[in-house]
Amino acid sequence: MERWRSLRSERTRAVVAAEARACAAATAGNLLTGLAYIACLAWVAWGIFHHGRLEIGSYVAVTVAAAGFAERLGGMIIVVRGFDEHALYLADLMSFIRGEPPAPVGPPAPDRCDCPGEGPPAVQVRDLAFRYPAGTGLALERVILDITPGECVALVGANGAGKTTLAKCLLGLYEPDQGTVLVGGRPAARPGNRRAAVFQDYARYQLTLREAVGFGDLAQMSDDRAIGEVLKRAGLGDLVDQLPGGLNAYLGPEFGGMDLSGGQWQRLALARAFLREADLLVLDEPTAALDALAELALFERFAELAQGRTAIMISHRLGAARLADRILVLDQGRVVEQGSHAELVSRGGPYARMFASQAVWYRRATRTGNPDADG
Repeated sequence: MERWRSLRSERTRAVVAAEARACAAATAGNLLTGLAYIACLAWVAWGIFHHGRLEIGSYVAVTVAAAGFAERLGGMIIVVRGFDEHALYLADLMSFIRGEPPAPVGPPAPDRCDCPGEGPPAVQVRDLAFRYPAGTGLALERVILDITPGECVALVGANGAGKTTLAKCLLGLYEPDQGTVLVGGRPAARPGNRRAAVFQDYARYQLTLREAVGFGDLAQMSDDRAIGEVLKRAGLGDLVDQLPGGLNAYLGPEFGGMDLSGGQWQRLALARAFLREADLLVLDEPTAALDALAELALFERFAELAQGRTAIMISHRLGAARLADRILVLDQGRVVEQGSHAELVSRGGPYARMFASQAVWYRRATRTGNPDADG
């Protein structure tokens, strides 16, 4: 907060000065207007008491003055009422400044999913359909899916096939227009299901390294060992030594910290997800800024970390899909194929054609010396 106050004061000094000048000008104008109306009323009153009669022109002046006075009086009342209304929120503001937690609303959510057995929850999808508000067609249509506890599933397909939409429905971020999505026998949107996800549009928190990772699980933000471990798993084990201040060093240029490369920001987002002991893990193409070999290594780490937990991987590079226990192929919002890599290749269907197409680009990349030309 002190750092924020200092930067805000420095960067808004000119803006505050301009606002002050504008306020002074407006106040002077309102004061001049008020004095003019008072002078008008005084002149009319003097005419009435001095001459004993009120001419038409004087009457018009009185009427206009009275209307103006009423208008300004109404404005003053609105301002006073505004003070009273905003004062209702002062208690919340002071609680926030003091760092007090907000009062809980509704019954507390359970710490873990009340699923039967000891394992992580399974995912069940029945007749799922979803349409975006501005869309002309269904983004998902009649999706039926079962993911067993501890299974790692890869979603593949062309752009716009519905991979990200399906993942967000499974996480409870989107409410389906039709059908049901259950995680551990409970609706996906219900609180209590412990989930973690890294999407393509991951956040770049311009805060300390500890906070940027610790947001994944606030209870472990002060645990140096846990944060260091997930940084190693995400391939950022040497980042702590490189940053002045270690875990307490600021990231990004907004507060004068060290900026990271695109790949490092993505690995940091993965570390944030790894920190949480989630029952359902989702990686939605978070490795677009990495080359093919680095992405494969990162997915290998993810598959190792996800052992014993339900995991969903989304990648446009089919090489990473081979790490999954099962591959789901989506096309125009439907699951058109599913099975292991070997099974899908042997069928010669859409997955086999996509894999063969990418294999051609990899062979060309090998001849040209560019390992990241994946098509």
